[in-house]
Amino acid sequence: MASALTPEYISISQKPSTSSSHAPRKLLVLDLNGSLLLRTKRVRKQADDGSRHTSNLRSVHLRPYMQSFRDYIFHPRVKEWLDAMVWSSAQPHSVNDMVDKCFGEKKADFVAVWARDTFGLDPTQYHQKSQTTKDLAQIWTAFPSHSANTTCLLDDSPRKARRQPWNHLCIHEYDTKLRSRDIGIWKSLSLTLSDSKNARKKQKKKEKIREKKAAAERDTTNVSSIDILDSETISPLPSLHERDINLDSSYANYDKTLLAIIGILEEIKSQTNVLGWIRAGGLGRIKPLSSRPLPLPSLASECGMVNRDENENEVKDNDEIEEDGRSKLLEAHDTWFEQPQVVEAWADKGRHALGELGIEIIHGVQG
Repeated sequence: MASALTPEYISISQKPSTSSSHAPRKLLVLDLNGSLLLRTKRVRKQADDGSRHTSNLRSVHLRPYMQSFRDYIFHPRVKEWLDAMVWSSAQPHSVNDMVDKCFGEKKADFVAVWARDTFGLDPTQYHQKSQTTKDLAQIWTAFPSHSANTTCLLDDSPRKARRQPWNHLCIHEYDTKLRSRDIGIWKSLSLTLSDSKNARKKQKKKEKIREKKAAAERDTTNVSSIDILDSETISPLPSLHERDINLDSSYANYDKTLLAIIGILEEIKSQTNVLGWIRAGGLGRIKPLSSRPLPLPSLASECGMVNRDENENEVKDNDEIEEDGRSKLLEAHDTWFEQPQVVEAWADKGRHALGELGIEIIHGVQG
């Protein structure tokens, strides 16, 4: 069952948050696998002698807009009010690899990078498929300038945030299903853009032929060029909006989670009590846009319902699953990411913030 919340934590969550230009500095705690990236499973390969072994090499696929997200959290103007750190349940060597893939040289700007060796596990638990919980009180002890009022945990698993659910920015797990969907969109847009360019080339060629024909007819008849063009009107191809064909457009229907998180951080920046704001429903209080994004996957299949360890093995906790497939833990976690219009509205706020900071919006999806 979920860990009991402390009376002190509940009391703080009941204090209303206000928007202030003098709000305290914030701390963003980042999960890695499933939140910022997808790591493939280890592959068993056959050696020259016929034996089979498991390769330690695992491909890393970044979540869409990861580059823009990285540039945002480490932008000088954002660093004026935001600290950032990594906390992953993966082992240190895996965490280092993922951090390098996501942040490169920017990793030096983190206030800390924590791995599995910070969970207080015994040797058996450390190497087995054991459930871990990210108790933010551990962070607040290490960084006393931060507290429940100032901290956000970005993680795809409600179980990891069971002790401080109202400091949790829960998101859909970025798994093979979402990755395949993004690749499918990228391929579709690639074909659309290619077909559009080819069609316009063909039309320009036809226009030149018709112009030559019209010029020849003007030399042999008294029919004006205007009459000729009126009688042979060239039907232009329908214009495709940039957001429909531009592979680098932030309006393409890739997973917009990280754009939305940027929008949420822009709002949290001025809040005096993060957990009070989240508990009061702040994540859902944004005006939806009139856009029509594709529906996101269901919560039961994508967020926290199938918990996995760092090796992608399923970790079950039957006491926390109800008959309808939803976790009791989710009762205290805001499921804003289940509402496509809300996600799109936060993403739009994120786009605006990136534009204000001069950060290029790059989805980074490639097949």
